[in-house]
Order: sequence, then C-alpha cells, then structure tokens
Amino acid sequence: SDCLACSGCVTSAETVLLAEQSFPKLAALAADRAAVDVLVDKAALAAVADALGGLGPAAALAALRGAILAADLGVRRVLRAADALELQLLETLAEFEARVAAHDAGAPHSAP
Repeated sequence: SDCLACSGCVTSAETVLLAEQSFPKLAALAADRAAVDVLVDKAALAAVADALGGLGPAAALAALRGAILAADLGVRRVLRAADALELQLLETLAEFEARVAAHDAGAPHSAP
C-alpha cells in the first residue's frame, strides 16, 4: 500500500515500473527473441553524452544505438523518446482515419 507520508520512498507502482524497465527484463525478452524498441529520453541521452566525453545529443544517440544494436539483445530500434511520440501520433492518426473511412463506407462495428 502506498503512503503519502513523504516523497522519499519508492511506491509499489514505481517498483513495478523499475522491474519492467530493467536490464534483467531486457535480457529475458532477448532470450525469448522478442522484438524490442528502446526509447531514450532527453535526460538519459544527456547523461550518455556527458559520460562519453561531452558529445552532442546526435553523436551520443548514434554511439548508444551502435552499442545496443551490437549487443544482439533483440532490439529493433533505438529512438529518442520525442521521435517515438511523433511516430505514435502518426500511427494514431492513421488508425483514426481508417476507422472514419470504414464508418463512412458503412462497415459494421467500426465506430470512429
């Protein structure tokens, strides 16, 4: 049970999130040969850039992408989180347009 006494502990929801986004979870997915997309947010990319000697964000992403893909963990893509959000919005738009077109064509069970 989550308490609100302070903000210093990890809540049960955060524990689940950390467990699902950990290296052991990635290794388990790799063992199952599941395709995985890795998203890197701005803060993580800045930390990688700093750790690699102050590289720019694009160079840090390229270095990180190369290292992750070379590790053969079943990772399909390494994307900036902002790019992934844009892809998600495009996919959502395409799905919406398809549903509207199906609805306009009179297809059953295709609510817009």
